[in-house]
Amino acid sequence: MNVLLFAPALFFILLLNIGILRTALNLFCCAAVQVYLGLPFLKADPISYIRRSFDLGRVFLFKWTVNWRFLPEELFLSPRLHLTLLSCHLLVLVVFGYYMWLRSHGGLRSSLIGLYHGIRTKIGVGETLFALFSANLIGITFARSLHYQFYSWYYHQLPFLLFWNSHDKISGKQALAVPWMSIIIKAAVLIGIEICWNVYPSTVLSSLFLHIYHFGIIVYLIVTRIERQKLKEKSA
Repeated sequence: MNVLLFAPALFFILLLNIGILRTALNLFCCAAVQVYLGLPFLKADPISYIRRSFDLGRVFLFKWTVNWRFLPEELFLSPRLHLTLLSCHLLVLVVFGYYMWLRSHGGLRSSLIGLYHGIRTKIGVGETLFALFSANLIGITFARSLHYQFYSWYYHQLPFLLFWNSHDKISGKQALAVPWMSIIIKAAVLIGIEICWNVYPSTVLSSLFLHIYHFGIIVYLIVTRIERQKLKEKSA
């Protein structure tokens, strides 16, 4: 299921890089593979297979949650909380998609307008990874429940999100200056997340701090991208 968290960013990356027709062909190939692999089960009991494959209403056990231990169990199991998390997930994705992704190309909206006029956008490696990894982090932040094995979904992506710099031109003095305080804070965040995931069983504090770190990274990404854009406009 973790792969689905990348889907929004991956869709636009494919769309802008290879165009509408080739993107549709790729999506068709992905769907065809899934249907082929599930064919024995679809033949036996298609309704049950599809229902269990996309069981969005399944209930997670409160005793295994890593990220919502600070909530009462009744609230953790509430459908209202699940709908709220889904709404927040979609809202933050829209914010990142509209304001954050592909800023070096004028933003996603500008790139899509260009695609409408037949202009494709060649997205660099850094922009591609930023879009994919940030989409994944957003999905994890607003997940209904995280279990210990889910840490493998994103731990290796956090250093990139925290330390990746855009390709904006900087002066010689700025290049020589080492932002030690920023490095120390970012390293502390990574260590803090590692500690939260290694607390077993999870506690109120470990789950609360995990959310603080996740939201802190998201806010940091938004603020730094806005600041870089302002600096770029001033230097232009």
